[in-house]
Amino acid sequence: MRYILPLIFLLAIGCADIGPKSEKQHLKDLERAVTAIEDRQHHEFTIIEEQERAIKVLEGNLGKVNSDGMRQKIRNDINEKGVIIRDAEVNLANQKEILDELYAARDSLQKE
Repeated sequence: MRYILPLIFLLAIGCADIGPKSEKQHLKDLERAVTAIEDRQHHEFTIIEEQERAIKVLEGNLGKVNSDGMRQKIRNDINEKGVIIRDAEVNLANQKEILDELYAARDSLQKE
């Protein structure tokens, strides 16, 4: 999942450099890349919210469980969800960097 964004970014930049395209086409390509990454950011925020909600439910269930085996399973589930949250946060940071570069490229094309 985290390798998708750099590929989108490289594809957007690479497509912008292939063949004789007008500035208008370059701008459209950048806008599509920006839109795709912004959509992905919204998805990452949704993932984080869902995982945090699930962790709260699991933590509530942890106190109600009677067996040690089930407690361990719930703790493992909580840890897995924490890893998912951390991955989504890393993805968001990467997306922000890429968007900053795309915004700068888009702004420079719009000024010309």
